[in-house]
Amino acid sequence: MQFLWKTAEAGRTPESIAAKHGVPVEQMRAEIEKGVGIEKEHSDLLGLFKRFLAKNKLEMPLSDDEFFRMISMAHVDEVKDYYQKLEKHVEPSRN
Repeated sequence: MQFLWKTAEAGRTPESIAAKHGVPVEQMRAEIEKGVGIEKEHSDLLGLFKRFLAKNKLEMPLSDDEFFRMISMAHVDEVKDYYQKLEKHVEPSRN
């Protein structure tokens, strides 16, 4: 979960990521939301985090969507069209 906290500490927002890449905020928000849906394929990992935290009497500090949104924002912060590229190159190979 270390990179999640780095994402939060970095103050990443759709607006800051859009400004970094020089694209409209709505375009970045759409890419982030696309990523939230795609990242939900890792729900098993989220479940592991939640079980670990519960075992240690801690609560998950994020909702499920916030967790996946942070992952998505970390990816699009690095590559503005990360999920478009993923769909183009990875998804066809799964068929």
